[in-house]
Parts: sequence; structure tokens; C-alpha cells
Amino acid sequence: MKKERMVPVGTRSLLLSLLAVVGYVTGLDWDSIITTDSGILFFDQNWTQVSSGGHQFQHISAFAYDEVKQKLYFSDLKDPKFRIFSLDANPQEEYHKVTKLLPKSDETAYITGLVFDHLER
Repeated sequence: MKKERMVPVGTRSLLLSLLAVVGYVTGLDWDSIITTDSGILFFDQNWTQVSSGGHQFQHISAFAYDEVKQKLYFSDLKDPKFRIFSLDANPQEEYHKVTKLLPKSDETAYITGLVFDHLER
């Protein structure tokens, strides 16, 4: 049985503040994700980088993860046509496929945070 590690609140806040890029990745097994200005980094349980990707996105301002559906949700403020995207992280399906979810509009111009409510699917 795999032992889960809890990430301290301060570390989670730091990781979430490093948001920038998400997209296609090639790794098959990861335990932690960090986003940076140059991409998203996937790490195993020993904090060894196992993959990276998402270099097509330029300014991610929000990020959330659905563990049940194994999807990453994020917002890219510099995409010319869309604001919210999802990334499939389920290796049994088409691995790391990006889907455009919310078109850009006056109301969606500056999305600065996302929260996933697992109780109200």
C-alpha cells in the first residue's frame, strides 16, 4: 500500500504561487506537480523530476486538481481565445490531453484563482 505524504500548508502555498505553464507531458508516473515560468514539472515520491511539459502556455494564474477524474484545471491569461483548460492526467486514457473549456470574454479576462469542490460534482 502506497503511503501518502502530506505537504505543509506553507509549501503548498509556495508551489501554487509558482504557477505558469501546463500542457502535454510524457511522464507516466508522478506524485507532485510544480509549475514554473517555463513549464510544469512532474516529480516522483523522492522529488526526482520525471517529466515536464506545457511549454505552449505563457501565463497560468490559477490551478486545481481533481484526484477522482485525474484532471488538472488551469487558467492561462495570455491565451488569445480561451481562459480555462483541463489536462487529462489519467494514464489509462489519452495521457495528458489538453481540453479548452472556457472561451475568453470580458467576464473571464482575469481569472486569478480556481477551486475544485469535490463534494458538489
